[in-house]
Amino acid sequence: MLADYKTNYVKKYASQASSYIEEAKRCPGSNGDASRIIESTFPPVFRPVAEHDFGFNVQYGDTKPGSALVSHGFARTAPEVSKRGPDAIEYLVFSDGPMKELPARTPHGNWRLRLDTSPDFAAPFVKALKRQGLPTYLSAFDVDIERSPRASALSKKPPLPEELSRLVASRLEDEGFEEMSDETLEKHTGKTRKEMNEAIFKEIAFGARNFFNGRTLQFRILMKDSGLPCTQGGRGAVGAYLFTFEGQKDVQVDFGSVSASVLGFGSCASSANHSREYVRNLAEESKQVILDDLQGR
Repeated sequence: MLADYKTNYVKKYASQASSYIEEAKRCPGSNGDASRIIESTFPPVFRPVAEHDFGFNVQYGDTKPGSALVSHGFARTAPEVSKRGPDAIEYLVFSDGPMKELPARTPHGNWRLRLDTSPDFAAPFVKALKRQGLPTYLSAFDVDIERSPRASALSKKPPLPEELSRLVASRLEDEGFEEMSDETLEKHTGKTRKEMNEAIFKEIAFGARNFFNGRTLQFRILMKDSGLPCTQGGRGAVGAYLFTFEGQKDVQVDFGSVSASVLGFGSCASSANHSREYVRNLAEESKQVILDDLQGR
């Protein structure tokens, strides 16, 4: 049934789904906001053990976004679950508390950008480093890129996020940063770049992997361990982690995303000097490099 729903959605089920959503909007207590569940709105509680198939969200409350959310749907379970239990589950989840909305897309030349200066990946990243006993201060951003439907068509080859990542890396190198080569990366981590990618993928909750849809997260790491007061005597360093994610091949306007995390380590994470200001400014300059380049395309 699930396979038939997904295969023949447009022909057989789209009108039924639309009717269901319209009815859900009129449920007592609803704020009138109902929608199909997609990977990014799949209930987080299930992501470690299941992945989204289909379902619906209805917001409740007197505001938009709502103050509560009811999610009803179906999901396939992870292999670790299915080999001892069900292959799929039906779920009904009630979530209380203000709904978090993605930042709205804003026009930028021939593009529509979603700019997030507090991306979800940042907090766990810092916590993982602090668990290792390393004082860390982070400034991060993520730019999700869509081509404006009215703009002229643009080839996705070479991938735009990778071109933007190279521009940011060049700006950082002008600042005295040095990019880790594959050999240096393997020396310090014990893993090849491919193995690092696989390790990152394994850290992602099972239910969030659908979002990748066969795409690969690319990354580069640059470090600066000299030339700043906080780096003297090897007491600290500043690192820049650049992540790129290409757009989905079958979505013409989706050009992917570029994320950057600039981190101060050790003394360069201290609030007692200007290190944090340096980290914040560097992240802001990196973001501006991306915005300036997109403005001209």
